[in-house]
Amino acid sequence: MTPIEAYLRRETGAYLDPWHDRLKNAYVDTLADLGVTKDLTDAEFLAAMEQHKQADPSLTAVLSAIKATVKGGVGKLRERPQQALQGRRTVAGPSAADLAP
Repeated sequence: MTPIEAYLRRETGAYLDPWHDRLKNAYVDTLADLGVTKDLTDAEFLAAMEQHKQADPSLTAVLSAIKATVKGGVGKLRERPQQALQGRRTVAGPSAADLAP
């Protein structure tokens, strides 16, 4: 397959930051709607995080969708190139050597 047309972005910079910021704000606002806010003590925060999934199933679904969008979409596009991570493992879990008998 041979491309017949291409579009190049001449500007450089963090052009996905506004989207990431919107998603981050949506996540924080949804957590606040579920009772998890920034002003909680550590104990209150842990209790609220434990209980927020039972509070409102529809808001929990929204929270899940926001998180999935960041982790699988915009967040992946914001990652540094893999060459910049040479010498470091980027995947969590055991390596093939760890799994060898």
